[in-house]
Amino acid sequence: MLFRSRRSERTAGPRSAGAAPLRFLGLRGIRLFEGLDTFSLEEIARQCRWRRYKKKERVISRDDVDRNVYLVIAGTVRVTVLTPSGRGIIFRDIAAGQVFGELAALDQGSRSADVIAVDDSVVASMSPETFLDVVGRHPEVRQRLFRDLARAVRELTDRLVEFSTLDEIGRA
Repeated sequence: MLFRSRRSERTAGPRSAGAAPLRFLGLRGIRLFEGLDTFSLEEIARQCRWRRYKKKERVISRDDVDRNVYLVIAGTVRVTVLTPSGRGIIFRDIAAGQVFGELAALDQGSRSADVIAVDDSVVASMSPETFLDVVGRHPEVRQRLFRDLARAVRELTDRLVEFSTLDEIGRA
């Protein structure tokens, strides 16, 4: 088994010896890390905390103080916000191979949304320091990160324009 259950994670600790040698295989599916060699992936895996989330379990909460970056190894998570009126807004679903939380690691700001597991999921997390070190040491990771952030800004801009052109009834 590649990943320990929560019970063994609590007893053995998140970075116990013997676990990381196989965990790097889960990082091979992370698009941000495409092309990294096995040694680099093993180093990153040793720096991560690994956790399983059950369907509908909260991964992070809006305004959490943690600044970790999360890597979806298996499953899908959903980014949502609850409006002051109590309406839930879904921003996007994040599937295996994708990353979230990079903004908090980059700007040290609080979380801007809740993230909930859509189905049973395995998620690895790394500290902002580890993330910034990886980005600094691997130009290909840095380039992918810049492209992904630029794409997100463009998508959000398009959504904002689309939303702003709706009449008041269409927005409700």
